[in-house]
Amino acid sequence: MRNFLMTGNMTKKLTMKWTLSILLGLLVSCSHSQSEESVEMLDAVDKSSVLDSLGLDMDVARNSKFRFQFVATSFKQGKMNKSVSYGTDKYYYPASLVKLPAALVLLEILNERRIPTTAFPEFDTINACGSTKFVEICMEHQVPFSQMLQELIVVSDNHFYNALYHFITPAELNARLNEKGFEGIKIYRAFTGCDKVDQLRTYPNKVDLGLYLERSSYHNAATEMDSTILDEEYQYTEERLFGSKHENADGDIIDGPYDLNYQIEIPLDQMHQILLSFLYPNMVPEEQRWKITLADRKLLEEALGAYPSEIEESYRSLSRYKDDVYKYVQNTEGYAEGRTFGKLGLSYGFASETVYVPSEGVGNGVLLTYSVYVNSNDIVNDGEYDYETVARPFAEALFSKILEWHKK
Repeated sequence: MRNFLMTGNMTKKLTMKWTLSILLGLLVSCSHSQSEESVEMLDAVDKSSVLDSLGLDMDVARNSKFRFQFVATSFKQGKMNKSVSYGTDKYYYPASLVKLPAALVLLEILNERRIPTTAFPEFDTINACGSTKFVEICMEHQVPFSQMLQELIVVSDNHFYNALYHFITPAELNARLNEKGFEGIKIYRAFTGCDKVDQLRTYPNKVDLGLYLERSSYHNAATEMDSTILDEEYQYTEERLFGSKHENADGDIIDGPYDLNYQIEIPLDQMHQILLSFLYPNMVPEEQRWKITLADRKLLEEALGAYPSEIEESYRSLSRYKDDVYKYVQNTEGYAEGRTFGKLGLSYGFASETVYVPSEGVGNGVLLTYSVYVNSNDIVNDGEYDYETVARPFAEALFSKILEWHKK
């Protein structure tokens, strides 16, 4: 069975130290009323002056074609200090940001069902559609949930997201997020290429528990949601049509926009709140806190902060992944080993990141969630976007301004 290990004893020790500092920050007394006051402060900000007040004069921030939006929250001594937001009424495509709420819901389900993260699932492809590669990987390599979570976050493995989607089921995933009070979230797709109705079906699966419990396996039946859920949850709109041209399934560039209706939707402020609820549970209502163990919390914290080079074993070579490939915002001040803790999403020209960057002192740091659309050729689905030339440098410049705001 494959396991995730931080490379080197010193790295592992320092990571453990940072994880404990997060937990110490969580133990600081923080009332719910303090959280409500901070939300009111965010809403009271004059949106027309937000960019001016932060000194964000870059074209990417000002030009509407980039669809820039963000939420930032400053924490000091384990308490919410202040928040600011801009443009969060705009649509964006969250892409791999969806993997964070999926990981949290998975950990909660495993905890409830007393399934250890060292157990591994296997799937049966009844009524298969699209890519079934995740089924093959799980069967051949017996990948434990712990490794799935690490590679899901660190190298954004789509196969493991697909596995979680079929294990959790879209009905359970959306219901749990809704019950926790997260609004406007619609997750009715895996990354398998199936059509929108087939995406509502999941494969039967079982979890090999080995010698962990009195039972040797856990079984989930195949599920299927009624397609009317799509009509109930979505309203078709031309605002989800992007580009003057797009690449079709045959690889041809054709005239006309690409349709992002019926795709995954996670409002940016809700994505921000999901990471906040994980890092600082005392700052959210009790029903929004994640019911997971301290060991599982540590597992996910380490994944959010880890680099690809720190994954020692995988079902594939990870050598092509640079350490900063999925970390646009950089920890320029070097606290917590210079790490950032977050998730990046890149797809269809949207670059979006939710990230916590610690600053000096326990419980001090900045949580930033942003999105920007960078597609200068105006062709969608061709794989040609301005992520490295526009989005990454903008993210670095944005965080520099947010850090100045945090220190005031």
